[in-house]
Amino acid sequence: MADRIRKINADTRTTLNILQRDDFAGGTSDINGMDVAADGTIYCTDYDNYVIYKIYPSGTVNGVLAGKIGLTGDIEQSGVQSVQAYTVGTAGPARFHDPIGICIDASDNIYMADQTNSKIKRVSPSGRVKWLAGTGAAGDAVNDDGRLAAFDGLRGMCVDLSGNIYVADMLNHKIKKIYPSGKTVLLAGSVAGFNNGNGTTARFNLPRDVCVDPSGNVYVVDAFNNCIRKIDQSGNVTILAGGASGAGTSGYTDNNDGSLVRFDNPSRVAMGVNGSFMYVMDMDNSAIRKVELSGKTTTFMHYRHDGAWSGDICVDKSGILYILEENNGGL
Repeated sequence: MADRIRKINADTRTTLNILQRDDFAGGTSDINGMDVAADGTIYCTDYDNYVIYKIYPSGTVNGVLAGKIGLTGDIEQSGVQSVQAYTVGTAGPARFHDPIGICIDASDNIYMADQTNSKIKRVSPSGRVKWLAGTGAAGDAVNDDGRLAAFDGLRGMCVDLSGNIYVADMLNHKIKKIYPSGKTVLLAGSVAGFNNGNGTTARFNLPRDVCVDPSGNVYVVDAFNNCIRKIDQSGNVTILAGGASGAGTSGYTDNNDGSLVRFDNPSRVAMGVNGSFMYVMDMDNSAIRKVELSGKTTTFMHYRHDGAWSGDICVDKSGILYILEENNGGL
């Protein structure tokens, strides 16, 4: 079965359209990150083919926005690239290596986690690529100069209303904040484990994704602790839902009390359209869970899940939910 993107009416929970993997690079793609712009255009990362695709609201794949299919590298684009067909050899000259997390700001700038290059890159709506943060080598550092910051195992990311980016620095077990200038700071986390607290007192275990509410609170998919954590604007970390002890308790339980909720290997999160709830991809339960800011959790729907570390979700301005169902995700 192929990877596919499903577009879901959140009120009726009906599928509006489906885009299959064969619509991408000859059916060989591994779509591993996805976000939607204000006009309904979808941008997604192809982890195995090293490119970013642009998909019109109709479902038509417009081609490679940036990168070159099948060719790795670490090259900023020297000029504005017109959108081109995704035939091998036509797109470039930007190069990525295992692009994964992706998010879009209010001006339709795209931010992408170039995982193996250990960099965050900004892509303009026309496809121009700029290196924003990361040294290019795996590590762990923050710096006022974003190019001296370091990451290891970049995963999901999001952007707030002011254009600040939040990234799940997964293998460092930290959440970092990147300002529009590239300045990178540590928001919370230290070594692998579980602990609530402020800043570096808090501990996560392989955080995979983040989202942010209109007030600037950040929510973290703390995957190996099987819970959703909240980082408030003062840097205090608490459990919102899942694993009452925070020690990785897994299961499948909906409840009005977030401490009684159970997840099993959650992987992705997306803030709902009004900022009062979020959708969580509860991967090993093959379920999309709806988590309110109070912690109350219900099951929104089930989805197909066949692979490890797979899939993504995002929400457009009208509340339409997009679900990337994937077979063969990479770490």
